[in-house]
Amino acid sequence: MNVDGQLFDIIAEVEPRGSKRMVLQFGATKVAYDAEAAILDTMALPLGDKPLRLRVITDRPMYEAWGGAGEVHRSHYRSDGGKTLSDIRLIAEDGEAHVNSFTVYPMPSIWKCKAGRPEHPAKPVNE
Repeated sequence: MNVDGQLFDIIAEVEPRGSKRMVLQFGATKVAYDAEAAILDTMALPLGDKPLRLRVITDRPMYEAWGGAGEVHRSHYRSDGGKTLSDIRLIAEDGEAHVNSFTVYPMPSIWKCKAGRPEHPAKPVNE
């Protein structure tokens, strides 16, 4: 998906359906789920018969990732040092996966908001 910015709220639900590894890539940064080991990045996240639910918020130098219904969470530095993102993608490796939903919301900077109240965009990037 083509984007232009640094601040995004990414929400995805994916069924592995044979894929051994699913990757959310934004810029040079990757958040990966290993379906065989049931690991999201470095965090244990067994799915059972449920799809992978993933939420990632990108900030300039950092990102935060949640898996499942919030069972796991990680904050980490972005691999690209916070460069402007031009594309966000879901990748199935070594097999197929079914994307139930994949929504990307651009977010405004909190430093540019009036009276400290950011407005959430009405429409996601992919609509």
